[in-house]
Amino acid sequence: MKIFVLLAAMQALVAGQPTRIPAPTITMLVAQNDFLKLSWTKVESVSSNDPIKGYIVIVWQIPDETVSHYKIVDGKTVVVEEKKTPKLDPTKIPSGTPREIKLADADVTTTLIDNIQIDVLYHIRVLAYTSTQEGELSDRAEIKLSHTQ
Repeated sequence: MKIFVLLAAMQALVAGQPTRIPAPTITMLVAQNDFLKLSWTKVESVSSNDPIKGYIVIVWQIPDETVSHYKIVDGKTVVVEEKKTPKLDPTKIPSGTPREIKLADADVTTTLIDNIQIDVLYHIRVLAYTSTQEGELSDRAEIKLSHTQ
């Protein structure tokens, strides 16, 4: 099996198609005061000629949705608005422009994400990059901080 994988990788390079950089795995996401601490697994280079240069942490802020519905209060129909966290499709990338944190060190696998807001859902992914390509996106990590009472 290992011989087949190596042969397939060599054929892709010979054919002019670079071997895709694998996705890192997010291992930790914790909130600390007004920032998040994120860690992931190190990605090994797939080519000695094109080593991993670093990582890009991609952060989407997903605002709450306002949902309106009718409710009867004291015999009168009134419109009630509620804020709800949107349900995201785990197979899709969120819409909107994300914030990118570029880390130019292949050995760094932890970063802090600052300026975190309460009641905002954060959708976070990580990818490794080389001088010629960006790798696969990690699986998502999500967190939303709320006020405690």
